[in-house]
Amino acid sequence: MSIEAIRTTISDYIRETFQVPADDEEFTGDVHLFDYGYVDSLGAAGIIAFIEKK
Repeated sequence: MSIEAIRTTISDYIRETFQVPADDEEFTGDVHLFDYGYVDSLGAAGIIAFIEKK
């Protein structure tokens, strides 16, 4: 799996799980998920679990 495919998979997971709108211009590949309020500590644990499962 390429780096771009991994990035897309994780981004899609975050958008779907945390209901990030497709037109959210602040949600980029280098956004700080905590500072911008996309996820909290429980959300981070969920992302880690998703990555480990994949």
